[in-house]
Amino acid sequence: RGGMPPGAVDAMTSKSKELSKGRKKREISADLATPEAIASMSLGSNAPCHATKAKGIHAIRVNPNDANEVATGGADGSVALFDAAKGKRATLMTGHKKAVTDIAFAGEVILTSSVDKTVKIWADGSEKASVAGVHEGEVTAVSAHPTNAYAVSIGGDGAWAFMDIAQAECLSVTRDADGAKYTCGGFHPDGLILGTGAADSSVKIWDVKSSKVAAKVEGHVGAVSSMSFSENGYYLATCAEDGVKLWDLRKLKNFKSFEAAGVRCVGFDHSGHYLAVGGADACVHNVKAEWEVVKRWEA
Repeated sequence: RGGMPPGAVDAMTSKSKELSKGRKKREISADLATPEAIASMSLGSNAPCHATKAKGIHAIRVNPNDANEVATGGADGSVALFDAAKGKRATLMTGHKKAVTDIAFAGEVILTSSVDKTVKIWADGSEKASVAGVHEGEVTAVSAHPTNAYAVSIGGDGAWAFMDIAQAECLSVTRDADGAKYTCGGFHPDGLILGTGAADSSVKIWDVKSSKVAAKVEGHVGAVSSMSFSENGYYLATCAEDGVKLWDLRKLKNFKSFEAAGVRCVGFDHSGHYLAVGGADACVHNVKAEWEVVKRWEA
């Protein structure tokens, strides 16, 4: 399946212009945690989300519209919604036959990808639809477009699929010309660019409208396990077995690298002030202070 639907291209272009205009005027929230406040944080509680026999949580995502709602994906294929305010699980949803690999919020719905080769769409505490038959192997990542009308699924089969969320329908599939097996990926904040990380350590930046590679950056050792774009769209953080790399997308240059034991994931906060890194331990870096470590939590 090739070619991006004209209606989708128009919607994405319009949203990109809206976001770009709003980003220039956006003020940082007065409630943004200061580095000192983060440095003073400690573990407040520890509550189960999945059955202990599940052997792990493979994905976690905070609802961008409600910071008290945290979704987790288990090794057993279940999806839990955790109420941070109450400190306990609010909902457990089942449907995937194998481990959940990623989670994305798209307005009122939740998207999940899985080793079972599917993407599921959830709302109101239950499964609403499933997109299957698109990927030939596990779906390693899912990312919602800023319109919340579309999403991409990224597969270990070296394909990324563009889908209509409301219709639960795949609209186009793009396969990697180099045969790379994707391990992670997601939309750039403006929604017109997509990033993919692969088992061959490569990172590709795609023009979503044309479904073509716009740039490729290399330098990691081992599979790229996670990536995250900064909210202003300037930076990309990636990680692999050799640690974390930071890229300036305006110059396509790796401007900083640092080791992180057992690193598995990276994520910018919405303000763009902080970068979280998870691995053998978890830490938060201050983007505005030469990426210094603000807080580290030992495993």
